[in-house]
Amino acid sequence: MPAGDRLRILLVEQNPVELKLLQELLQDPQQRNIDICALSTLHDAIEKIQQQSFDIALIDAVSRDVQHLGLFHAIKAKAEDLPVIILLETLDQNLLRQAMDEGVQDYMFKQEVDSSNLLTTIRHVVLRARLKRLPGKPGSVAPVISKAWTKEGLDELTGLPGQVLFIECLEYEIKRARRYSQFMALMFIHIDGLEAVFAQAGEEAVDAILLAYSERLKNILRASDTSGFYAENEFSCILNDLSAESDVHIIVSKVEASLSAPVSFCSQRLQTRIKIGLALYPDDSDDIAGLTQCARTALNSARREADSNAKVFNARVRSQDLERFKVADAVRFALEKNELQLYLQPVLDLAQKKVIAVEAMLHWQHPDYEEISSRDIMFLAELAGLIQPVGEWLLRQACLQHRRMRQQQMALKVRLHLPSGIFRNSGCPALLRTILTETGMAAENLQLAVPVSAIMQSPENAQAILAQLDHIGVGILLDDFGGNRSSMQILKDYPIKGLVIENNIISRINSHQDVCGIVKTIIGMCQALHLDLVAKGVDSAVQEKLLSAWRCPAVQGRYYAGAVVADEFFSLPLWADIARDKAGEEQTSRNEQQDTAQAIRDSLASLNSLPPMSGTTRQLIRIRNNPDAGMAELELIIGRDPAIAAQIIRYANAPFFGNQGQINTLKEAVMTALGFEGALNMALGIAVLGNLQNSGCSGLDLHAFWRHAVYAAALSQAIARQVGVQDVRPGTAWLAGLLQNIGYLVLCQNFQPELGKIKSKRRQHPDLLVTDVEERVLGISHAEVGLRVLRAWHFPEEIVSAVFEHHNVSYVGEHAVYANIILIANRTLAQHSIGDETLGLIPPGILQMLSLSEAGLKKIMDEIMGSRDGLDTMGNHLAA
Repeated sequence: MPAGDRLRILLVEQNPVELKLLQELLQDPQQRNIDICALSTLHDAIEKIQQQSFDIALIDAVSRDVQHLGLFHAIKAKAEDLPVIILLETLDQNLLRQAMDEGVQDYMFKQEVDSSNLLTTIRHVVLRARLKRLPGKPGSVAPVISKAWTKEGLDELTGLPGQVLFIECLEYEIKRARRYSQFMALMFIHIDGLEAVFAQAGEEAVDAILLAYSERLKNILRASDTSGFYAENEFSCILNDLSAESDVHIIVSKVEASLSAPVSFCSQRLQTRIKIGLALYPDDSDDIAGLTQCARTALNSARREADSNAKVFNARVRSQDLERFKVADAVRFALEKNELQLYLQPVLDLAQKKVIAVEAMLHWQHPDYEEISSRDIMFLAELAGLIQPVGEWLLRQACLQHRRMRQQQMALKVRLHLPSGIFRNSGCPALLRTILTETGMAAENLQLAVPVSAIMQSPENAQAILAQLDHIGVGILLDDFGGNRSSMQILKDYPIKGLVIENNIISRINSHQDVCGIVKTIIGMCQALHLDLVAKGVDSAVQEKLLSAWRCPAVQGRYYAGAVVADEFFSLPLWADIARDKAGEEQTSRNEQQDTAQAIRDSLASLNSLPPMSGTTRQLIRIRNNPDAGMAELELIIGRDPAIAAQIIRYANAPFFGNQGQINTLKEAVMTALGFEGALNMALGIAVLGNLQNSGCSGLDLHAFWRHAVYAAALSQAIARQVGVQDVRPGTAWLAGLLQNIGYLVLCQNFQPELGKIKSKRRQHPDLLVTDVEERVLGISHAEVGLRVLRAWHFPEEIVSAVFEHHNVSYVGEHAVYANIILIANRTLAQHSIGDETLGLIPPGILQMLSLSEAGLKKIMDEIMGSRDGLDTMGNHLAA
C-alpha cells in the first residue's frame, strides 16, 4: 500500500505462542505500513474496538472465553462493518458454513498460515469489504482504495473492480478454493436493453441503471463474495464457499428477482432484461481461462433462448459452444498478435471494364482456422465483445488505404460490410467521423453496406444510426439484397443509396429462370430509383454476358480478381494498362526518389557518414545493457559531462516533480526526482542527440526540434505513469519521446537540400502526414532513418519500434504501447502548435487500449504546460 494508507489489523488469539507467531508473520520488513493490535482476550478486544477503528480483524474461531463463533459475534456487535477472518485448528464443515452465512469474510487453517498467504488473504478481504461500502459515484474510489489495487482501475461509475482487477480477484479465489477443497462459481450478468434506454432517456438514465444494479448486487451477495463490472453492459460475480449446486440456484434466483425490478429515474420506471451465465469450480474447470470460458458459454446459451434468463454450464450439451468460444478467444488476441490483415477486391464498371471501387474486408492469418471469412471474423468478434476495436481497426485501415490510393491518383470509392451488431453501438457515427477526419478521407468516398437482416432485427435503432451516417455523407448500400428477407419498404424508409445483390443469387442466374427474373427486376428498379447497384460473386463469362445484356452497372467477383492483401492490390493484372500509361516524367521522378532512398540506406548501412558516438554515449549504453550497473557508476559518468549534468538538475526542478528550486546537485536530482532509470535514459538521450547535433545541422530549426523533443519526452513519461498496462517504464517512454525524430538530425548531415524539398512539399500538402511527404520526396521517412541508426547502435527494441512506428495509428506489435504513448503525446502537443503532427485528434481506440480517459489526458497535459517555462529553458539550452 502507498505511504499514508496504513492497514490497521486487530489480532485476537488466546494462545500466547501462536499470538507471537502471527505478529511476526504480519511484521514483514517489506510491509511497514501495517499497524497490529495484538490481544489475547475478548474483554481487551471489545475495549480496543470502542477506542479506535480497524480495517480487519483476525481472530481465533474458538476461544476459551466463548465457544464456537462467540468471539466473532461479540466483535460484530460492536463493529458491524469490520471484516473478519477466522483461524481454524481443523476443518469443521458445520462451523464453517455457519460462519460464512453469518458474515465471516474468510478463514485460514493455523497450520497452513505463512507470511505470504496471510498478507494476501488480508488484502483481498479488505478490498472486498471496502468495495461493499463504496458508494458507486465518481470521486469516491481513490481516497478509499489503495493504488496498489487500482492501477488497472475500479470502474469510476459503479465503484466495482474492472475486468483486470476482477480477474486478479478470481485468481486469488480459485487458489483459495483449491487450497481448502471448496466449491465456488463464476457468474456473468449481461444487461439487454441499455441501447433502448439510451435512445429513450439518455446517458444519465443508463448510468442510473448501472448504479442501481451495482448497489443491488452488493446487498444480495454474501460478505465472502465479490462482484465486478466486467464490460460496459456486463457484471461479474465470484460466489465462494458453496456446499452444493443448489446454493447456486438460490443466489441466481435472488439476482434475477432483484435486477428484474424497474429502476426509478426522473419520474420514469426504466426496465431492462438480464441474462445470466454461470460455471462451477472445479466441476466445469479448475483454472481461470477455462472457468471464464464455460461461464461465457452458459451466458451465450441463455442469451439465445428467449424463455430462459439463466443457464448453468453443461459440458455435455455445450461442447460446440465451447469450441466456438475458443475461436472467439483467438480473436481477442488477433489484434495484439498482428494476425488481422486488410484484403481488397475490385469493383468494376461493367460497360467500361474500369475499376471504380474496392471492397475492404478482413483476413485472419490464424494457423488453426485458415478459412474464416471476413463476416465470420466480425461475428466472432461480436461474440467475444470485441466488435468495436475490430470494427475500428477495419474502418481505419480501409480509410488509410484510400489515402494511399489517392496518393497514386486513384479516384476509387471504398466499400465496407457493416456487421449485424452495428445497430447496438450508438457510438458508431462519432467513431466514423473521427476516423474520417483523422485520415483525411472525404465521406463521399466511403460506402457502408448494411445487411437487410440487421435493419429488420432492429428497425428503430437502424433508423437513428443510418440517419446520422447519412448526415455525415457516406453512401449507404443495402447488402445481401434479393434474398428471402429483402424488403422494398426498407428502400422507402431508410436513406439507402444503392444495393448489393448477394452472391448466391448471382451464382444461379445461368441455371434458374426465376432467379434471372429477380435480378432483371432489381436492375430495372435501381435504374428507375437512381440507385447504385453491384452484382457480387460473378465467377464466369456466362454470368458476365447475362448481366451485361441486362445493363447491370457494376460487378465484382473472382472472374475479374479475387480478394488480395492490400499491398498486392495494385499488382493485379487489372492494372497492367494503367501502369503502361504512366507518364515518363513520373517514372523519372520515381527513379530519382529511389536513388535518393538507396543513397540514404547505403549511408546508414555503413554509418561512415555519421560522427562516432561520444565516450559518454558509449558508457551510458554499456550501463543500460548491464543489469548489475549501480547508481554510483551512473553519477560518475554523468558528472564527467557538465552539460548533461546541468540539464538533468534543471529537469529535476520541473514543477511536475514538486521540487522547484530545491535540487542543487546531481546526486539529489537522481535520488530525489529521477531515479536510476530516469537519469540514465535522460543522460543517454541528451548525449545521443547532442552528438549528432554537433556534426552540423544548418537545414533544421534546432530550437523547434529540441522544444518538441523535450515536451514530447516529458509528456510521454507522464502518460506512461498513468496507463493501465503492465510493465510500462516511464523512463523508457521519456527516452523514446526524446529520440523519436533522431532521423532528422541524421538527414541533416548529407541530405540538407532534400530536407528543403520536404518543407516545400509540406506547405503544399499540409493535410498529409509528415512521413507520407518524406516518402514522396525521398522514398524514405525520418522514422525509418531513426530505426536504422538506433538498431546499428544496439538500442533496445522498444525504443527502436517506438521511433519507427510513432506516426502509425494501426501499429499493434509487441512494443505498441510505447509507440501509442508517443502518438498520443504528439497529437496532444499538436493542439498547442508543438511538433510535427498535422492532427490533434486522439484515436479513442488507442486511449481505450491504454486505459486512459480524455479527462485524465487533459489533466496530464495541464501539468506539463504548467512546467513550460522550465521545459522551454531546457530546450533552448539544448539547442544552443
